[in-house]
Amino acid sequence: MGILGRPQGLFELHSSDSCVGSMLSKTNVVEILGVTERDIQSVPFKNWNGIEAIDER
Repeated sequence: MGILGRPQGLFELHSSDSCVGSMLSKTNVVEILGVTERDIQSVPFKNWNGIEAIDER
């Protein structure tokens, strides 16, 4: 059983075996959901180590 805590690390879709973090990049969100960046422009992405990302929760 997992416990949700503070977001840590970046998840990378094409390297998920080694990058299993809880932060999702805007690029990965677009690819996973099959949407455009315009579709998710109202989502509050934050700058996380120079990457626009959001917590998976």
